[in-house]
Amino acid sequence: MQRRKMLSVGPVLAIVAGVILSFAPMATAQSDNSANQIEGTWRVQITFVNCDTGAPTGQVAQGMNTFIHGGTMVGTPSAPSVVIRNGNGVWVHTGGQSYLNRLVFFTYSGAGAPTGRQETLRRIELGPGPDEYTSADVVTFADPAGNKTAGPCVSGHGTRMKVDED
Repeated sequence: MQRRKMLSVGPVLAIVAGVILSFAPMATAQSDNSANQIEGTWRVQITFVNCDTGAPTGQVAQGMNTFIHGGTMVGTPSAPSVVIRNGNGVWVHTGGQSYLNRLVFFTYSGAGAPTGRQETLRRIELGPGPDEYTSADVVTFADPAGNKTAGPCVSGHGTRMKVDED
């Protein structure tokens, strides 16, 4: 009789151990999400700066950036869509609170004719909290043939968009 109870407890213990072990990878993925902290949608205040000194030029703009799981992103400028459209890009976590992001927008003349593309290389630092970032951006323009010219330098300040904001 004693032996029979031990045999019936063995399979139950094996099932319990299997269930506990199946949740272990999920807990690790949730606790080690530092690379995913940038994921989400951000409102961005862009300030144009002197490329040599970093001093603001007085020109500002707005944008929206959505960083998607897996390293892709979408950027929406505040410029009229006749001049520039939504952009697509990629991002990578470079360590700590740092990220590197490349974004490409197609550009158009006021009449709607294609003029090339705008590419932005952005170095992002999260902080001071999890819902803010600052960035240093270098912009280049390319005509339809791919000839590149230097564009403006900008700094950015991003604020994470939330459902419960006023």
